[in-house]
Amino acid sequence: MKRIAFFLLSFPAFLMAQAPPKPFDFGAKVGINVNTLSSSLPDYAGDYYTGFGVGVFGRINVQKFYVQPELLYSAVGGDFTFDGVAYQARHQGLMMPVLFGYKFVDFKLLNIRAYAGPYFFYQFGNRVDAVDQTLSVIQEGRFNEMGAGIQAGAGVDIWKLTFDLRYHWGLSNNLGSRQFNEQPNAGLKNANWEISVGFKLF
Repeated sequence: MKRIAFFLLSFPAFLMAQAPPKPFDFGAKVGINVNTLSSSLPDYAGDYYTGFGVGVFGRINVQKFYVQPELLYSAVGGDFTFDGVAYQARHQGLMMPVLFGYKFVDFKLLNIRAYAGPYFFYQFGNRVDAVDQTLSVIQEGRFNEMGAGIQAGAGVDIWKLTFDLRYHWGLSNNLGSRQFNEQPNAGLKNANWEISVGFKLF
């Protein structure tokens, strides 16, 4: 019983012990996202779609500041209706965020941080389909293969585990030259919340 009490009392102090920051971290991560698609189309109503992401990250530490590049396979999308017709949009590809962060709490085995930065997206699997194909008003064309946006969020590191909650603002039109009902500026832009967990391999 005394050993348990000693561990419970000493563990917080162990977590908060100061230590020289590691210059570099590398790890793997996996997460899920809740995604919607925004559009300037009239009579447009979007719904949520749950996707995922998996990949690796690096972290360059400079005292309490850090830069974190990532490379992720990401699947996003959304369900929506336009002019009374239901559609499903699915986009997958490689996402490359470059995040700039600050550790508000920075102890040996615990830190709390916030960050923001741009991300770039190479899409190689794009689909927008009407649930009832006979009612589709999508004109033929080419999807945008490249996209970009902004991410911002906060995270907690405990030992080698990392936990993150972030928001993605998509700035690119996923439709490219494809059009809805001959409206060239309709666009479909991603917006999502993502929660992830990672593990620092070294």
